[in-house]
Amino acid sequence: MKMIDKHNLFYEMQESLSQADCPVCLLTGEALDSFVEGILYDKISDHGFRDALVKSRGFCSKHAWRLQAEGNPLAHTLIYVHFLEELLLAGDCLPQIGAEPGASTAPRDMKAVLKKLRAEAACPLCIYQEELEERYIRSLLNFLQDPVFSAKYAVSSGVCRPHFLRIQKTFCPRDIKRLIIKVFFNTAQALFLELEEIKRKADYRFAREATGTERDAWVRVIGFWNGTL
Repeated sequence: MKMIDKHNLFYEMQESLSQADCPVCLLTGEALDSFVEGILYDKISDHGFRDALVKSRGFCSKHAWRLQAEGNPLAHTLIYVHFLEELLLAGDCLPQIGAEPGASTAPRDMKAVLKKLRAEAACPLCIYQEELEERYIRSLLNFLQDPVFSAKYAVSSGVCRPHFLRIQKTFCPRDIKRLIIKVFFNTAQALFLELEEIKRKADYRFAREATGTERDAWVRVIGFWNGTL
């Protein structure tokens, strides 16, 4: 049996197995939340990050709104005023400060304008999220070689469908892949039965029956099928 280096991540992921959500999603989401907060309060003035942001023309829609949910109007102002200034300069229609909106001319060079609108690189948060997911998938496969961790995984909900599919493309010992498949289908079967129970109790003949574990199955199945990121 390979000895596992039990650093903080090992125990964090082991603890996450007690929750209903995919452990890869949970840890990725937590790390992403921390990174998002750092963007708005620290990285906004980091030249390397700003250069990457300029090339990507900002964030994808999902991550842009994730940042917006954190607030910080000034940080968002600094990000987007730069993009708008570059756009308007390219079109030779940057308004004078204090001018009436709509008083400026239309862009003269659409080729230059489109160049400022089109991204030259992927969203920085998409790139970071991809790196996190890859790290946590590989860590999970490594930690499953530990018998205690493996036993806890065996009675957990396992990974979501998107991460299950990624794991199928990743090399790992056959017994570990078998365990991941077994847990995945155990969860799928349990959710199916719970959803069937919701359907049954929607019938007026059984509507007075007490609600059981199926109460939130319709929410859990969304996380199982789509992930929670």
